[in-house]
Amino acid sequence: MIYWKEKNFTLETLLDEEEIVRETKLQNRKLVEYFTKPEVLTQIVDYVTKDPDPSADPRRRLRYPSVCYEILTSDVANIPEVIYKTPSLLDDIYSVFEKPTPLTSLVSNYSVRIAMVLLGKKVSETLSYLKSKEGIMEKILRHLGNPGVRELLLKLIASEETVEGQQAGVLEWICEKNLISYLVETLIKDKDVDTLENVSRMLVEIIAVSISAGQTFTPLLFQLESETLVQELMNYILNETNPSYRQYALYVIMELLKKDATDQVGPAQDEPVPPLVTYLVKNMDKLLTLLDDQSGKQLPTSAGLLSPPVGFHRLTILEFFLALIKTNYHVVINSLMEHDLLSKCMDLFFQYQWNTFLHSLVEKIIYAVLESGSSEFILSLFTKSKLAERIAEACTLNNEECAKGGIRRGYMGHLTQISRTILNFAETHEALKNQLNENQVWISYVNGALRENINSEVFQNRPDGTATESEDHEYGHAYSSFSHADLFGQGDEEEKEYYIDFADNEGGDTHVLNEDGDQRYGSDSGSDSGSDSEDPHQEPQEVGGNSTEVNPGTTGTE
Repeated sequence: MIYWKEKNFTLETLLDEEEIVRETKLQNRKLVEYFTKPEVLTQIVDYVTKDPDPSADPRRRLRYPSVCYEILTSDVANIPEVIYKTPSLLDDIYSVFEKPTPLTSLVSNYSVRIAMVLLGKKVSETLSYLKSKEGIMEKILRHLGNPGVRELLLKLIASEETVEGQQAGVLEWICEKNLISYLVETLIKDKDVDTLENVSRMLVEIIAVSISAGQTFTPLLFQLESETLVQELMNYILNETNPSYRQYALYVIMELLKKDATDQVGPAQDEPVPPLVTYLVKNMDKLLTLLDDQSGKQLPTSAGLLSPPVGFHRLTILEFFLALIKTNYHVVINSLMEHDLLSKCMDLFFQYQWNTFLHSLVEKIIYAVLESGSSEFILSLFTKSKLAERIAEACTLNNEECAKGGIRRGYMGHLTQISRTILNFAETHEALKNQLNENQVWISYVNGALRENINSEVFQNRPDGTATESEDHEYGHAYSSFSHADLFGQGDEEEKEYYIDFADNEGGDTHVLNEDGDQRYGSDSGSDSGSDSEDPHQEPQEVGGNSTEVNPGTTGTE
């Protein structure tokens, strides 16, 4: 770098140097000394807080703000020290929240990010500064449509986990500012999709962080789970006519339910029942109507006309019911049986034979019922919802169509897996075992169609006329049909609707990745096998008498 050879170099001279960012991160001593001069640091802050004239030189509009952002967020410890000793610099950085919404300019987003980085380095000092500024929280919250603002607030909340944060009383201050009430009110009243998504994600992350830390009670959760806010959220969900808005509130409710959910097989829970669960049970009939689609929307597909298609919103409702079932409260189980939710789920399963998301969710609901520990609930699958007969009938119709040269139905792989799970589960559940042994339709299906499906090498015809060789796929709790990462995926509502409708349109040939980026499954009409660890071609034992087993098989719930 040649600037040290010049007698009258300027900050801009340095910012034009190609190696300036690298040299700063290497903590070049002369650079650090220069950058931490108050007058120089003021110039640097100006570049990332003051919007340039649109007609300014490209370097002023783009390069200088970018390089200054890198300097201010580097690991040079002296820079935050100087900034926090110069309140006017903090004022300049936080002045971004004085701007009108939305924060779209480059420097505005740089300012938000810099505030977040400085918070991580100086927790107590940042909180002291924020406390000294009247109305600062309200100004920050006006910009919830900006993802960076959401991250800043979450980082502020997370700082409570640090010694500095606890000493500074971060959560107490946030609670005093009624953050949760403000977020819920925004979720209910705002109609800006970006704001709704950020608010919903923020509330979900607040809950998720508490769950992962093993904290069933925090001041923020206490406020969110209050009877007043729960009723406000649920009234909104039940009365909002636009499902695109309603779903963001549903995500929050689902995350609250997950806090009370259990992944352990065991007896249903008794009292005490949380206010949220009590409210849901009282309004079960209204909640079930959310599974109905009265939009009149039609979607032509290569597999036929969908009228209406499943839609992203109904899938969200199904995931909500899955979370509710997994709370495993007696009052929930009794209410679900009374309103016959399981039959409604099975109706949707068979109605939309090419929607892999739908089939995966219904399959997981069945597993949750089997794991509930309630014999009455488990048996209702086979008495009230007629699951065994419906599976057998669907397989018979599928085989008849295939014999005529038709297309194998898209849900067949899921039905085979569900059947194997039922058989293995029945070996440890005497009442279910006895009921299945008395069901001649089921016995005939297991000894006939199910055996053939497991043993055969399936070569599947697709709706578009192509063929794909069957593959092994992982099922059970190891996979997720669509996680909150997918629900909150990038893109607008139209893109999300297209993604789900694409599954309707193309036979569910959608590849979903797990958190590690591994493919979980492809076509919904895919394999009849379970996990990769088992042999998909091992035969089921004869069913009848005292035996109902596919051996070795898999429960599909591991």
